[in-house]
Amino acid sequence: MNRLFTISIFLLIIITTSCIDRNRYVPEGLRLLTHTELMERARNQQFPDPNIVVYKWQNGETVPNTKVPSLDFIKYTTDPYADESGKVKELILRIATDADRIFYKQLQAAFEEGPSPKVRDIDCTKMAELLQMVYDERQLKIVANIELEREVQREHLEIVLSIGAKCGMPNLTVVNESQMSAIWMTMSKASYQFRKAFLPNLVIAVENGDMKESHIAAIKDKTLMDEGKPQVYGTQVVRDDQGDWRLYGLEDPNYVDRRRKDIGFGSLQSYLEQYEVTFDVEQY
Repeated sequence: MNRLFTISIFLLIIITTSCIDRNRYVPEGLRLLTHTELMERARNQQFPDPNIVVYKWQNGETVPNTKVPSLDFIKYTTDPYADESGKVKELILRIATDADRIFYKQLQAAFEEGPSPKVRDIDCTKMAELLQMVYDERQLKIVANIELEREVQREHLEIVLSIGAKCGMPNLTVVNESQMSAIWMTMSKASYQFRKAFLPNLVIAVENGDMKESHIAAIKDKTLMDEGKPQVYGTQVVRDDQGDWRLYGLEDPNYVDRRRKDIGFGSLQSYLEQYEVTFDVEQY
């Protein structure tokens, strides 16, 4: 198996211990890895060794190596079992749930983000300059339709988190709108752990008129989705067992267009057309 396939499989190693059937096959002498361990491994790109890992079904039957690349890893996920040294030895296949898919997105974000960001020794008098650099670098990639490099995303996250920790949340009296935009643009791509912790700062910025609600709507929805709660504005979609897009659960769906209009968004149906998803809930 090539490295790209190994990375993809690792990011699909989802663990939902509360949903595990205790009567099914459990590898002897191995332990189930926790969410925290998997997140840390994703950040540090620590992948299972394809030369030693064995895939098995829930009844304990081994999946031949020749069959593994053809498995449907949208429909299925795996529970990873490791030995005392932490090496993953067995991956037990099971049907993926919505909770698995949500955690998969968290793993993917952690993988893309890399090792946990560090708090930098920020010079608060240069806050505007730093945020302008972040904004310019992100805009350059957006215009060119290029994904931001993993290292650059982590650098931006470290800058924003460090500004928040050392200088406090900036406002439009000390930075301009583009520089404020750099903050929500960076946090929208951050993994759940940091996005959740920073979200109250963004909410306060909106309340104070330093940001628009539309700027953080997707951040709010994504955070709610990460917590298994219904979203508010309908910005988040997920793939179903067949690999097709569908709208993630929505709070008070009959009023979503009203909520979207209040923050300057168009109708939910017009937004979902890009995913070929139909939304025909009557609106009030």
